[in-house]
Amino acid sequence: MKQTLIPFDNEIPNLLKIFSSNRKVCFLFNFDTIIVSDLNRITSTPSNIINQLQWVASIQNMYVGVISIKTLDNLHKIFSVPDVILAGSLGYEIKCSKFSWQFPELGMIRYKLESLYENLSMELSDDPIDNVVHNFGFALQIILSKDDEIKNQRIHNIVKKHIEFSRHLEIIKHKQLIEVRPKGTWDKGKIVEKILNLLPRDGSSFPIVIYFGNDISDEPAFKKSNLYGYSVIINENINRITNARYFFSNNNELTKFLFWVHSH
Repeated sequence: MKQTLIPFDNEIPNLLKIFSSNRKVCFLFNFDTIIVSDLNRITSTPSNIINQLQWVASIQNMYVGVISIKTLDNLHKIFSVPDVILAGSLGYEIKCSKFSWQFPELGMIRYKLESLYENLSMELSDDPIDNVVHNFGFALQIILSKDDEIKNQRIHNIVKKHIEFSRHLEIIKHKQLIEVRPKGTWDKGKIVEKILNLLPRDGSSFPIVIYFGNDISDEPAFKKSNLYGYSVIINENINRITNARYFFSNNNELTKFLFWVHSH
């Protein structure tokens, strides 16, 4: 049975009532799929969506945030206004002009990852290290060889020994990839909740949340956002059951919506 999603434009009358009531609204976006796809289509001018996000962030009672695998430093190079909430390193570090937060053990996690990266650099001295090992600042990924099981086992042993007694990190082994990441169940749903707890409130009320995403990793955020507002998937022909309740067909519809928000 095909899932029925609601066009988000249908909610325009209700959103008008929310905006006119001066209730705070928080727009959150998956930067790595929605906005990066927009950036990739533009070579000589800034992303239209990024401009729209920055304009909306300047409006009273409205917050705008992006969640990304990129570090805060990289996100600061893209967003020129301090009002945008930047949840970098997959939400392990969050910052805007009004507040900042960092996962309590992020410093130790980064220290261990950098140390492991250096060890692997020496072990893989015959290979271009950046083609094999990727340090995202909160997790490390090692691409395994397709035809050298002895080398792969050696790499796995190095990784295992390095974090054997770590209470911060764990190893996830995929078919052609080893991932070293923080222990626990951190996901985008928890990032949405953390941002909400950091935001100023009107009394006991949380801001209305409107979350935009399209990746499988957005599903926990869709589910959490349903408790506080709206979940919007940017894909009309989604080929999975989703926690999102609304949809935009593409980024063009999202851009038009953001323009409408800014004009009202």
